[in-house]
Amino acid sequence: MKKIKLQIDKFLVKLLAGLVFGIGCIVLSVGIASTSELPSTPSPLIASPRINLTSKQQLAKDVLKALGIAQKYDLYFDHGIGLIITTDNSKFINWLKEMLPREAGWRHVEEAYIMKLATDFSEEELQELLTLSERSTIKKLLQSETQAYLETSPTRYRLLNDVWNNYNEGRLNPPPDIFP
Repeated sequence: MKKIKLQIDKFLVKLLAGLVFGIGCIVLSVGIASTSELPSTPSPLIASPRINLTSKQQLAKDVLKALGIAQKYDLYFDHGIGLIITTDNSKFINWLKEMLPREAGWRHVEEAYIMKLATDFSEEELQELLTLSERSTIKKLLQSETQAYLETSPTRYRLLNDVWNNYNEGRLNPPPDIFP
């Protein structure tokens, strides 16, 4: 019983770490995409109650949709699963892939993303992004990048599992000053 509890505890720690990493990657990618200066007051990254969107916010929502950010956000859960799962149980993995987006997916953070873009970009810049996202070359690039992400998933799972195992087995050690 203790071994099962310990494995569940390890699973939960890995799940949390994977989700934090995945969400961090998403936030970083949105930040890198921003070419304007950040506002002096940070916008919240926590979902708020549904609000009526202004035209600028609607434009930001259209940009996010056109760029496929919602799908990419939910795809990053796949990365989190790759960080935490060391099983070949496909039923369990498939359940996680369905459950995580539903329980912690895009719909929970969409408004924060909309507000971030509406704050960081002018209406003209948002229109330019929307126009760019509609170009066939950009669409092809985004589709290709998403497909490459999906196709490298098994390799990513294996590599991340190897790193985790190497860390647990003492072959990868953090610098001594990290844990005083």
